[in-house]
Amino acid sequence: MDDLKKIGIPALFIWISAFLINVIKTYLSFSATDFLVSLGTVLSFFLFGALLNKNRKRKSKSVTKKVIAILLFLFIYMIHYGYIQQTIFDEILLIFGMKNVFIYMLYVLCGYTFVD
Repeated sequence: MDDLKKIGIPALFIWISAFLINVIKTYLSFSATDFLVSLGTVLSFFLFGALLNKNRKRKSKSVTKKVIAILLFLFIYMIHYGYIQQTIFDEILLIFGMKNVFIYMLYVLCGYTFVD
């Protein structure tokens, strides 16, 4: 039963978040729809990372890791969606071959770190 909870809750979260983002895409049509879809996608990845770490015992009660995770999350989000023009960061991502999938993995890592 414990394994079902560990796997089932994140799997259910994936299904629900995909459904909600699809509902937003399909039924909402106004100027901020693209923004809501991108924000919903990024928050889904962040919360998915947090769910993966939910069942573990917390190692540290330090706030520093949480603040760094949130700041990194916001920085990556703003660069990824063009709110901040940062050519150096873009060049670094190109050198390492990091495209959208790897940036989404960073969102999951930030969520995981935030809960730890």
